[in-house]
Amino acid sequence: MAAFVIAGVLAATRLNRGLFPEFEVPLVQISVAYPGASAEEVERSVCLRVEDQLRNVSGVKRVESLASESFALTTVTLTDDVDPSEARADIEAQIDRIDNFPDLAERPVVELIDIQLSVLSIAIAGNVAEKDLLAYAQQLRDELLRLEDVTDVTLSGFSDHEIQIKVDESALVAHGLSLRDVSSAIRAHSVDLPGGEIDVGDREISVRVADQRRWTDQFRDLTVVSNSNGAMIPLRAIAELQDSFDEPWIFATYNGKPACQLSVGTQSREDVLAVASRVKRHLDDSRTVYPDEISLAIWKDNSPILNGRWTMVVENLALGVLLVFLTLWLFLNGRLALWVALGIPISFLGTLAVLDAKGMPIDMISMLGLIVAIGLIVDDAIVIAENVYAHRQRGASGIDAAINGTREVSIGVLSSFITTVAIFFPLLMIAGTYGKILYVVPFCVILALGVSLIEAFLILPKHLSTALPDRSQPHPLRKRIDRMINSVRDNVYGSLLDWSLRNRATTFAVMFAVLIAAAGLVLGGRLAFRPMPDMDTNWISATIVMPEGTSSDRTREVARRVEASLRQVDEHFSPNEVGQRDLVRHVCGYYGSLPEVTEQGPHVASIWLEMIDTEFRVANINDVARYWKEQVGDVADVERLTFEQVMVGPQLRPIHLALHGCDLESLQRAGEKAQDKLREFAGVKNIRSDYSSGRQEIRVRLKESAQTLGFTSSDVANQLRAGFFGEHVQQFQRGDDVVDVTVMLSDKDRSSLEDVTLFQLLSPTGTSVALHEVADTEIGHGLSTLSRLNGRQVVNVFADVNPAKANAALILSGLRRHYFPTLQSEFPGLTVQLRGETEETAESIGSLIRNSIIGVVAIFLVLSFTFRSYLEPLIILLAIPPGVVGVIVGHWLLGINISMLSMIGLVSLAGILVNDSIVMVEFIKLRLSEGMIPIEAFSQAGRDRFRAVVLTTATTCMGLMPMLLETSMQATVFKGLVVAIVFGELFSTTMILILIPCSYSVLGQAGLLATNDVNADAVSVTG
Repeated sequence: MAAFVIAGVLAATRLNRGLFPEFEVPLVQISVAYPGASAEEVERSVCLRVEDQLRNVSGVKRVESLASESFALTTVTLTDDVDPSEARADIEAQIDRIDNFPDLAERPVVELIDIQLSVLSIAIAGNVAEKDLLAYAQQLRDELLRLEDVTDVTLSGFSDHEIQIKVDESALVAHGLSLRDVSSAIRAHSVDLPGGEIDVGDREISVRVADQRRWTDQFRDLTVVSNSNGAMIPLRAIAELQDSFDEPWIFATYNGKPACQLSVGTQSREDVLAVASRVKRHLDDSRTVYPDEISLAIWKDNSPILNGRWTMVVENLALGVLLVFLTLWLFLNGRLALWVALGIPISFLGTLAVLDAKGMPIDMISMLGLIVAIGLIVDDAIVIAENVYAHRQRGASGIDAAINGTREVSIGVLSSFITTVAIFFPLLMIAGTYGKILYVVPFCVILALGVSLIEAFLILPKHLSTALPDRSQPHPLRKRIDRMINSVRDNVYGSLLDWSLRNRATTFAVMFAVLIAAAGLVLGGRLAFRPMPDMDTNWISATIVMPEGTSSDRTREVARRVEASLRQVDEHFSPNEVGQRDLVRHVCGYYGSLPEVTEQGPHVASIWLEMIDTEFRVANINDVARYWKEQVGDVADVERLTFEQVMVGPQLRPIHLALHGCDLESLQRAGEKAQDKLREFAGVKNIRSDYSSGRQEIRVRLKESAQTLGFTSSDVANQLRAGFFGEHVQQFQRGDDVVDVTVMLSDKDRSSLEDVTLFQLLSPTGTSVALHEVADTEIGHGLSTLSRLNGRQVVNVFADVNPAKANAALILSGLRRHYFPTLQSEFPGLTVQLRGETEETAESIGSLIRNSIIGVVAIFLVLSFTFRSYLEPLIILLAIPPGVVGVIVGHWLLGINISMLSMIGLVSLAGILVNDSIVMVEFIKLRLSEGMIPIEAFSQAGRDRFRAVVLTTATTCMGLMPMLLETSMQATVFKGLVVAIVFGELFSTTMILILIPCSYSVLGQAGLLATNDVNADAVSVTG
């Protein structure tokens, strides 16, 4: 015991605290930048070629591509049996074989998605110049990266540095120059290249041409040779030079001030709370160093949520252990209860020691495993202790009672352990994202059970031999408690059991009716399934998507309107908060580049609201989001405006329809109809599609006369691209920044449609020709993005659901039965695929059911070997259906949706119930072997095991009761699991005490029991 305690205590001081367990996401992303290309061209020239090459890679489950302007992103989902790192290498090798990418496409980047847990973000805000704000942010980033366990600090709010050389078109024409001439001059006169080495005696000296220009002042004096007269023209005479950012519409604000953001992340093995504490201490020290006009503020801090959950779990575990001890004391005796209850902390400490040895952190999911284990750890000890106590009460000495009592139930206890492991072991292999997160639960349960078995067999009996009370001198209080328990056993339970044995048909009919009623709650829609519990967080995001081509100024105007409406939100909700605290704490704006939406550009923005913490907030987050939306009202030219809660952890859309199988126009119309249908359901919100028309585009086609002047389509395209998109000339390192140098026309020469048609092309002979003389132009519309799934174009429809008003599973079930067939008949060939949360849930639930069946079969085989019978294991397994009823009824009574955690709780419950049933059957067989007639054996065995069965139920329920009664918002994530175990245990205990003896008597009367157990003719019960 000392070894477990010492190893566990040492481990507890070293284990890192996290939010989720470490797991590899089986996703590989291939990104290809293709500057200036339309979404259609990106799809045609990049995505299709990547997808074609991926056909040669094994272990690919799904391929998704997103083609947008200037960028292609392909995401490969791998099968669970593939090593992600090896798969990434295989994919990279295949992509490297593609030799027909467009010349202007950049080198593909192939990377394995790495899970970085966001600890907190820091807003650096102030009314200072952008370059100064960036410098302060870079300085703070470098400081944070030097802190222990801080592995990732991402800077956002700025685009890349760029020196833009904006050339006046009239000056080009006057000097007979082209943009290509300007670019060539820059490449020729701004270099940093090695020139070799020379040997000077005993040393070598490198030769380098160090003439790289890095600042605009240095570029201004660079000369360009005129094609018309050979004059040396300084760059400043024909161009305006700006040291700025390549995408100035990417910026951020914090509480109305210009800002940028540092997102601090960490690997899942590292201690999130410790990292957050170090970062906050460093910020406190840094605030005195930075100037007063710069504010450093903590933003999107996840550590209070994690810390709140940790505090809540630890406190409730401690209270649960105390209640377990009091319950044991009530049924047994003080010293006996103490040694049995000590099995819980000893098992926990042993589990922590193993986690530490494996280098695993202790996180919220492993804590769930320990919560589940409370109901299982003491079961073995209770069975042994209760039987030793019974022997002692019958007059045996302490050592004899310990030895004989332990030996008598050893087979049953060992079988219980094996069957429990059999039910949990397959859960280690649940498929899907949820399975990768929840696998730690069965892992920790099995570890804790293994330690508890060792403690129960090798440590507990020795302590019980000296802890048992002297039978000749019972304490008066103990005598009174024992009389009360015995009275309930004999007068209440005993009478009910005898009646049930005489009226078995009625007993089974009642049980069957209860099962039907419980099934009706689920099938009737009174109880729905939700993969993960619904939780309030502190953040709401308002995502703004304007039509493609909208200016940054117009987008910001709409964003200001959204942000300003928060004043009304705060005035509406703050008076109802405790102490009339302001609901709105901070507001952050993101412009141009958003991780939440596929679109990027000056037409997108997002306003994030941070409210007071959920533990102190009265207002419901869905009510706040709805009221905020009402205050903003309708915005005439906005394409999409959604208000949604920002979740912590993995996020999947509750409704995600993938439409494919038709041409793109049909998919678009089908997507619109699907959105219209979803709008008919109350509680469905933020309905949107990823199909959207892009900005207007001018399409250029050469006239026949262009060829006579020597123009080719490629030449015209390159000159237009250089003028209006810009030509990337060179790239160099300047401090922490990578700076691009880009040459393009001046702003005034690319501000109207006329500027395009009058654009001066330089012919091969050196003459200037206006574009309209050699080409026709027309206005059209492109697409902002194109999505693909497994080699086919797809239109995705997304929606969120207010859990208080609707259930996504029920909505999708109804659509699948009644609406999708109609939609598919209207669009022949259309396939509607349910993705997102539904797809992941189906995969994980299907795997859970399959693995649970394997576990039940394993239990049956173990019990068949133990009891040398195929019928008695079936009797034991009859304890599971009543547990399912309890789970359903518990969720219904408390208004909680069944979740994945509820399913894990149900499986845990099955292990507990089987353990109780095993010992009941063992005692029935024992009484029969002693020569009792069956009716007396069934009745006496029930009475003999009443205390142990009720005690295991009571300890399980009391251990989890603090968590069940916890009102903290942080307990929401655990409630489904706890409700499943507590209500399932309470409901099924009665069934075990009644159903097992009745079932056994049925087999006995039918002559299906072994002859050495019972003489079938002697069963004198009716029913």
